Amino acid sequence: MRRGGRGRPGLRGKCVLYRSGISAAFLGAVLCLQSSAAQADEVIRRPLEPGLYAMGRQGGVFGLEVVGSQGGASQRVLGKYLAVESEWKSYRGRSSTFVPLVRLKAEQQRRVLLAVFERDAVTAEGWYHHTAFGGETLWAICALITGNGSNSTQVLGNPYNDSLPSTLPRGTTVLIPAKYLDPIMRQVTPDRVPAPSLFREPTAELASLDGALRFGKDAQGAYAAYTIKRGESLYTSVVARFTDYHDNAGILQACQTVAARSRIRDVTDIDTGSEIRIPLDMLSSRYQPKGTPDREEYEKVIIEAARIRGNQGRAQGLTGIVVILDPGHGGNDPGVQSARDGLNEDEINYDIVCRIKGLLERETSARVHVTMIDRSAGFTPSDSSRFTNDADEELLTSPRHKNTDGATVSANLRWMLVNSIYQAELRRGVDPNKIIFTSVHTDMLYNERLRGAMIYIPGAQYRRQQEVRRDAVYAVYQEGKSYNQFTSNAGERRRDEALSRNFADAILGELGRRQIKRHDQGDPIRTVVRKDRNNVYVPAVIRNTKVPTKVLVETANMNNPTDRGRLADPAWRQQFAEAYVDALKRYYGSEVTTRVAQVGR
Repeated sequence: MRRGGRGRPGLRGKCVLYRSGISAAFLGAVLCLQSSAAQADEVIRRPLEPGLYAMGRQGGVFGLEVVGSQGGASQRVLGKYLAVESEWKSYRGRSSTFVPLVRLKAEQQRRVLLAVFERDAVTAEGWYHHTAFGGETLWAICALITGNGSNSTQVLGNPYNDSLPSTLPRGTTVLIPAKYLDPIMRQVTPDRVPAPSLFREPTAELASLDGALRFGKDAQGAYAAYTIKRGESLYTSVVARFTDYHDNAGILQACQTVAARSRIRDVTDIDTGSEIRIPLDMLSSRYQPKGTPDREEYEKVIIEAARIRGNQGRAQGLTGIVVILDPGHGGNDPGVQSARDGLNEDEINYDIVCRIKGLLERETSARVHVTMIDRSAGFTPSDSSRFTNDADEELLTSPRHKNTDGATVSANLRWMLVNSIYQAELRRGVDPNKIIFTSVHTDMLYNERLRGAMIYIPGAQYRRQQEVRRDAVYAVYQEGKSYNQFTSNAGERRRDEALSRNFADAILGELGRRQIKRHDQGDPIRTVVRKDRNNVYVPAVIRNTKVPTKVLVETANMNNPTDRGRLADPAWRQQFAEAYVDALKRYYGSEVTTRVAQVGR
């Protein structure tokens, strides 16, 4: 394995490369982290087997932690980790000890690194490293993963790493191309996908998005042009990818508009290489041309999300965290349904929320609020694979709302109820950044081939400065009288979108870790619902909620046969709930419970 280079500045401290005379197969690099006392207590520990932990410490080294006299300090256990098996004797008799990375076999060093940096992934292109500590440098990362920090110069020249700063914010993804990796480090991780890198999106990643489209004008005005490729369709490869259209009627109308603009007579028979013209006002903000107001606002939010990433605070065991959960629909509004399969959206949403609530209350110190209760089931999850729409869910307003007035009234009462909970928590002294709101839904996408989870966050430019609901129907409830008005300024709206994007990214990361399917036709994080060219909005439950960090999660597509099977499976619903809880834990720096069960994508 390649070794080289001397110790150089690492993460604001000094990075020491340890070499062993025992074997050239050692990874002789230690990722050095910021060594100030204020940072030295940041530790990542991941269990490998009883008594053994992969450990990385900011301000220290990486390696294997051995805990307990009956644990791993034995020839049988340590022998399979150590590059020189006989060295196990030097650890014999210790109740706890630490084995530096350099002392481990190469394959075990890789195992330790992938455990500590559990958002890292290795593909045919190379090793995607997702920074877990603040202040990592590219030189130190290359020293750790390639064994030679000097490779950082060449790695920085890779287009994926374009515009990276010398010191990387937490949450940045770096690509170490395969040619700089030793064979063991080059082995692909089939169960992992590269994590998104919010920091780099306005630069390198947005530049790559721009390359997918060309912009021009014709007699009908400005447009974006896309060249259709072999096997692609207008529905999934163009409209689903580049626009925010969602429901069936909207997407079909959008396809007709694009087809007419592109002079396509038959959308089922488009020649490879055809130019598809999309009216500019139909594009998602992220695909708008540079310099347009929507694109500039999108980039500002992405930059703000990177700036504040990790600043929401840390909370071991989620102590001091408040989670407000909203199961979508309910009562006389079942949401989307598949009668043949016995699936009702409101029942599925409620079951997942009950599972999240139970996990949080059993495993953490978080305080949990739920906006709705099922009178017959309480908060007990269901192990059923088929549901009956009993319509006995009630919003926990004062008095309770039975949702007999339609979805609009219920949606508005929800944000009023959430705002009352939020204000009560602020009066208790809770930090606003430690309050999370999540509305759980199930999708019915226009195309049955589309699958996976999608998350909506409150797009800043699509929210009003003020909304007031003085209708008599709301005045019946205490929340409708006291919290019927929402106001915000531009700075607050941008902050809300940035915080919500960071949390949405955390959720998607956990879903990916469990191989739970995420929407991959277009952006899985959406800022707006587009019905048609004139009807664009943020769902009211996240548009008018005062909680800064708020997301609406669409768990799966009920119109897809595989997703229907997942939604019907109580084990899958439990996995989804666990992914959400672990996303919260990672978001706030809490230790994550090791879970091994997987039910598939």
